Amino acid sequence: MDKLDMQCVTTVTYSFLLNGAAQGSVTPERGLKQGDPLSPYLFIICSEVLSWLCKKAQQDGVLIGLRVSKGSPKINHLLFVDDTIFFCRSDSGQMINKAKSAITFSGKTPHAIKLEAQQILGIQLTES
Repeated sequence: MDKLDMQCVTTVTYSFLLNGAAQGSVTPERGLKQGDPLSPYLFIICSEVLSWLCKKAQQDGVLIGLRVSKGSPKINHLLFVDDTIFFCRSDSGQMINKAKSAITFSGKTPHAIKLEAQQILGIQLTES
């Protein structure tokens, strides 16, 4: 890259949103500008690397993950479009904010089961 290309990349800084709050500051030294036709490919490559790192962390016992059902493999992350969800054990004592949480069920779930889940978890039901 020549100096003009690098100026397009290095004149910007990035922050990471963690639970809705901007954290840190990164000034890129190499890469592509947003809107560049190669940007989606770079995003995919970065997502693949993140996924690989999560799998390695699971193998190393650092990011344990959870099972969705008995006998299923453990998962520690899900990637969907530009969202990432990490599944891990927490010993921090943090609690779920039940006022900001909701449960959604399949249309075939009996109403009695929905109400039972709401009572056990203490979380609002969403209408489906």
